Amino acid sequence: MASRQKQLLAEINKARADIEEKSAEVARIQSAMEVLREYVPMGVLPGIDENIAAVYGNLKGMTIPDGIAKILRLRREPATARELLDILAQAGKIREANQNAHISVLGALKRNPHRFRRVGGAWTLIESNGHLPGLEDAELARAKR
Repeated sequence: MASRQKQLLAEINKARADIEEKSAEVARIQSAMEVLREYVPMGVLPGIDENIAAVYGNLKGMTIPDGIAKILRLRREPATARELLDILAQAGKIREANQNAHISVLGALKRNPHRFRRVGGAWTLIESNGHLPGLEDAELARAKR
């Protein structure tokens, strides 16, 4: 019985050391993320939390297509339907990011082909002139050369 007690105490000490090591690693990661939040633009690195209200404003008072358009315009990069759903859910526009909500977002994207286009696995915003955002910038840069 005494040997079992020693074995359990040794396991507890090992587990505590493991917890301390993992806690130190979490602290290092959180510190790095704080630095990244200051210097990396929103949406560039996955896993960096976005302050939805500060970045996108009041999405809750918009229609789903208008909210998606605003998200894509401000991000200036394509996003998957799941990413758009997650942002809308965090903003309070959609209650839960479940399968039904995902279908609603996909439906809004597909019902508005004049506003959204699927490029690869992600959706992008089409400007009112029918061009994808950013193409004009690339064309202007080539013209200046």
